Amino acid sequence: MDELALTVDRLGKAYRVPHAEDGLDPRRERISRGRDLFHALRDVSFEVHRGETLGVIGANGSGKSTLLKILSGVVQAGSGGFNARGRIGALLELGAGFHTDLTGIENVYLSGALLGMDTQQIDALLPEIIGFAELERFMDMPVKHYSSGMVGRLGFAVATQLAPDILLMDETFATGDLRFQAKAIEHVAGMKGRGHTLLLVSHNLEIMIQLADRVLWLDRGQVRLLGEPRQVLAQYRRARGQAIDHVDLQRSALGAESLFEPLVESELKIESVILKKSGVQAPESSGNQSGVQTSVCSGNVLTIAQYDPIQLELVFTHPAGFGPVFIETAWARGEVGRLFAQSRTPVELDPAGRTKITLDFGKWPLTETPWKVSVGICAQQNPRAWLARAIDAATLEVTTPNPFELPVLLNIPTRWSFRQ
Repeated sequence: MDELALTVDRLGKAYRVPHAEDGLDPRRERISRGRDLFHALRDVSFEVHRGETLGVIGANGSGKSTLLKILSGVVQAGSGGFNARGRIGALLELGAGFHTDLTGIENVYLSGALLGMDTQQIDALLPEIIGFAELERFMDMPVKHYSSGMVGRLGFAVATQLAPDILLMDETFATGDLRFQAKAIEHVAGMKGRGHTLLLVSHNLEIMIQLADRVLWLDRGQVRLLGEPRQVLAQYRRARGQAIDHVDLQRSALGAESLFEPLVESELKIESVILKKSGVQAPESSGNQSGVQTSVCSGNVLTIAQYDPIQLELVFTHPAGFGPVFIETAWARGEVGRLFAQSRTPVELDPAGRTKITLDFGKWPLTETPWKVSVGICAQQNPRAWLARAIDAATLEVTTPNPFELPVLLNIPTRWSFRQ
């Protein structure tokens, strides 16, 4: 991602709105013709590298849609500018560019022509577009007879299968029923994997964690923060009173959102975070495997069967005589990054300056999916200041039979008793 795909330089856009008068009855005709300037965007600057996915978040009215409209050419910027290296495509309002009197197929060719594609290129992509939209029986029908979901599916298929170099998406991209939404998100993730540059606007913070490499937070038309997704989203959640994963009360009670606070200066260093089956000797650590001073850490992957007992082994160094600490663990579903469990344990450190501890989880009840564990260490005197942490330090993969093929979170062990 060294080559720049999009450069935005001091972009601004202002609108003239009627002057608001305090206490005026809204039903009365306004006598004043005064106008105020409303700055939808003000001095917005950022860069997006080729192959990168940049998420854009912010409250309603923060300038997200205005930004996409300027980049897609729908609206002209008031000040500043941008430079795009490659063809830009947009999913702003799915199906908004369709001619309702034309059939689905005719609209596909019309959309391709507007993007500068010739007939042969569209011919080659037409079967994939029809198949992805799942509208084989309706492509010869005028679009005005489509349901809103059908229009959305065709719009998504056209915009993504025509595959621009830079794709702009608002939150309508995951349209249709739950099955098609999952299919759409999987397709966007595939585009990301194939090196397309994506700019994604959404209020769904879980999707941001799943897809975005970086997140841009717009606040009243200005850049509030730009950085690693979970750190930006954690601060956005606190500022907006929202939860990253829609479990506000649970996370607030557990204090798990604090795991993403910036680190403080410390000589405490994590050497290794290793998941293992209970009773199995973990390999000795060599060096700082967890890269603690960074936001994301890579660690080992442990594959178990459901109900296997597991342990988490943590090794870290610290100055001799270092005070007692809290060790906090947070578990997240690997495919979506949703935090679902957290624990905090007080620990007395080894006077020699190197502490090795093991946390026993017992029999693991959760079902088949990747589970990622993050670890944080803070002093007991200041439990909100992180000395070291390892985010996504290790992964647990669970294999389990699921005869009903339903999306369950855990299987509860039971034993039946009966009388004859």
